[in-house]
Amino acid sequence: MNKSEHFLTTLGAEPARLLTELLSMFPRTQTVAWLVGGAVRDLLNAETPDDFDIAFAEDLTPLVKLWARRNNGHWFWLDKQRNQSRVVFVAAGLQFDFSALRAADISSDLKLRDFTLNAMALPLSVDPPINGLIDPLDGQNALKDGLLKGCSPGVFLDDPLRVLKGVRHVAERGWQVEPKTARLFVEAAPGLISVAGERIKSERSKIRG
Repeated sequence: MNKSEHFLTTLGAEPARLLTELLSMFPRTQTVAWLVGGAVRDLLNAETPDDFDIAFAEDLTPLVKLWARRNNGHWFWLDKQRNQSRVVFVAAGLQFDFSALRAADISSDLKLRDFTLNAMALPLSVDPPINGLIDPLDGQNALKDGLLKGCSPGVFLDDPLRVLKGVRHVAERGWQVEPKTARLFVEAAPGLISVAGERIKSERSKIRG
């Protein structure tokens, strides 16, 4: 089974319908968006995600807003300055986050993420719907081993909340933290004092849940 078939058979009917409609609105000349992060990880792990992160190279916000409106979704900004927005489909229990690339290309963007098993992407294009897994940091093997590895030495100093996210992954999934990454956790943990309280509260609630 190739990545396209795996994606389509694991996704679920309503997410597949919504994503297919969204893709039909994209420019057809080139890939302009990628499914990234936890949804890719879960799909490769034969799980059905309900939370999707999509990175884009061109500003797709007008298309996304139209797509949300057509499907009774609620669109809102997460961070307007960074061009990050969210669409929530309450009845279906689905969430789609959209963000602009933070680097010159998708591979470079993935290297700025938290853990290697979250640093994978699937290009979104109309034909075929999904193709060609992008995995610059060998996240597939980390996922297979259930091992949390930081994408770079400074990844947790850049956002200390990622330390709590790592703890949540351990608590929820029983994954292990490689020793090098564990040391990075310790180094970055004091920076949690500067993280917004609502972000910490949200992450801690997920750990307890």
